Amino acid sequence: MSLCIKRLEEERKQLKKKPLKGFHARPAPGRDGKSKRDLKVWICGIPGEEDSVWEGACFRAMLYFPDEYPLRPPRVQFDPPLYHPNVYPSGTVCLSIINEDGWHQGLGVREILRGLKQLLDEPNEHSPAQKPAYQDFVHKKREYYMRCRTEALNNKSEDFLKRVVKDIKDKKIRYDQRPSRPGDDDRRPAKCSGLGVREILRGLKQLLDEPNEHSPAQKPAYQDFVHKKREYYMRCRTEALNNKSEDFLKRVVKDIKDKKIRYDQRPSRPGDDDRRPAKCSVAEFEKYSASLFSTLPKKRRSIAK
Repeated sequence: MSLCIKRLEEERKQLKKKPLKGFHARPAPGRDGKSKRDLKVWICGIPGEEDSVWEGACFRAMLYFPDEYPLRPPRVQFDPPLYHPNVYPSGTVCLSIINEDGWHQGLGVREILRGLKQLLDEPNEHSPAQKPAYQDFVHKKREYYMRCRTEALNNKSEDFLKRVVKDIKDKKIRYDQRPSRPGDDDRRPAKCSGLGVREILRGLKQLLDEPNEHSPAQKPAYQDFVHKKREYYMRCRTEALNNKSEDFLKRVVKDIKDKKIRYDQRPSRPGDDDRRPAKCSVAEFEKYSASLFSTLPKKRRSIAK
């Protein structure tokens, strides 16, 4: 069994065990309708954000995984193509985390789905992919939001599974990427600036509460998170009590006065491996995955304040 299939099977188990509220994600049925599910093609449902023009909608996104996954990102396409500034006319999504330069092997289906939901309501005008939607978003906000609301009403979440089942029966599910139409510029740029300071801050906040065990960087914290959950959460709570939000500005002002604010990156200490490897070899990653999957995380314990 290839590394790609092993990883996708594991991610499927994790999504079943801890599903994302409002999302749908599962491998597509066999091409002939009788064979096993195709793990390299996933049918996903992306819900609209509450209190937004997309509220109540659920859009189908197809994830196409290469043989080199997770060392290389999947290709993501909305099917049918979606009216959105960062979605090419073919349906292909322009998003940093699934760009070759922005991808990291610690990312997976869960992170991609969350990124797509966020992209719906927060288009990145610095990375346009669809001319009509981009021009409306920049110059005609009213028309843009009216068109988005129409898209949402035509793709209600309660009808999502019915639409998928019907398209499977009618053999309208695409098992291959939708090709670009003549004149479409559907090539992924070398760098897609899909994220900014806002997204980085939100990502850091999410990372605090949802560590990614596929990308360990600190040995003691990683070992406690995997093997000693109680000690891990007690240590985290101690850190929180020592860094209360109401004291944040006072601490910053004091550190500025004491000239403790660092204007350069903190250098690694002797023995620290603080450099991100350019690429992890398949052999190394298979060895790491085997040891990691043998110790799956238990259900997170709630910590009383």
